[in-house]
Amino acid sequence: MGNSLQDQLLKMGLIDEKRASEARKSKGKKDRTTRKGKPATPDANAERVRKAQVEKAKRDRELNEKRVAREERKARAAQIAQLIDQNRISRDEGDLPHQFVDGKKIRKIFVPQAMRRDLV
Repeated sequence: MGNSLQDQLLKMGLIDEKRASEARKSKGKKDRTTRKGKPATPDANAERVRKAQVEKAKRDRELNEKRVAREERKARAAQIAQLIDQNRISRDEGDLPHQFVDGKKIRKIFVPQAMRRDLV
């Protein structure tokens, strides 16, 4: 009763000693890999990896969009500052007053004769 199937097949001559030892080695190797903690199903591991990659890509896209928006705001602010500097009128040049509405207030600036003509 204590004979294994492998021993019985060996005694009957259906398999030889070489095949029996190969079968034992492969079975032992399979047992060792499962004991080491390697996952039995590689599909679960692949699914986790794929899910992590999708989440990382989503997070990277969001960070990139925020960075691009921040750079665009900074560029617009620089353009506005440049326009203001280029079109600034010094107070010394103006000799004629020009009044204009700014919100609910009436403002007054002094401009040269040529600019006053263009504004009017």
